[in-house]
Amino acid sequence: LVQSDPLTRLSEPIQLSQRFQFFNEFYDEVRLSTDGFIMFINQSKISPTPDDAEMVSIAPYWIKNDAKEDSIQNVFYREILLKSNESLLNEITKFIRSGFPKLARQRMLWALIVTWSNLTHEANSSQRNTFQTILTTNGFYSFTLFNYDRLDWSQDSSANYARVGFHDGTHQMTYQLKYSSAPSVIHLVNDSNIGRPGQYVYHTSGHVNDVQCETSTGLQVSPFRGSMYGGYPIRLYGMCFTQSNYQIRIDGQIVHDCQVMNQLYLVC
Repeated sequence: LVQSDPLTRLSEPIQLSQRFQFFNEFYDEVRLSTDGFIMFINQSKISPTPDDAEMVSIAPYWIKNDAKEDSIQNVFYREILLKSNESLLNEITKFIRSGFPKLARQRMLWALIVTWSNLTHEANSSQRNTFQTILTTNGFYSFTLFNYDRLDWSQDSSANYARVGFHDGTHQMTYQLKYSSAPSVIHLVNDSNIGRPGQYVYHTSGHVNDVQCETSTGLQVSPFRGSMYGGYPIRLYGMCFTQSNYQIRIDGQIVHDCQVMNQLYLVC
């Protein structure tokens, strides 16, 4: 990633081939920071600086690091299009469904994958952080995925801890993960909101929504309709599945081939 300005530590604007909806606003450009955040831009609006309180951003791990070039650390990105990499978009779609089973029919059609690889601490070059953000959408729903592979350090030379969350352009971080700005932020690599260590998914089209295992509508089934001949998987969700085994009955008959995927849903 080529920095446009060593003071701002930001890339040049990157135009997106698919507009991304974030907090009910559509964006067509982003700038990537070596300090671990993505800033959103609209071509029709003046781009704010990183110190501007109106900066709209996603921060998977926002902390000042040693941005000097070396042979290991890097920040890179790539767009994923349906016509060129349908299989990867299918994998991303499965990721989304694991956190939002109610949207199981939604298929992602575009993604931007940004990876911060082996970023080093200013005072200790042996400590490295590697993490990733995936922005994905089908034009109607937008999601943000965080992947944490390695977190060796969480505090910069000014004693600030990494911030993690989503900013809608107001004067405060609109949505923060529970570990943000605290010594425990390093534990993101071991925790998850979908039962997979180091992986998180959020619905970010409007207000940021975390995954929830309890719903006001109670136990739900997806898909609602299927083949009359059977032989297709169904998902049960709407309650928290905290045990490893459940007895499932459909029309009075016990269904034996059911598996708890995580606390959000099970598949039969």
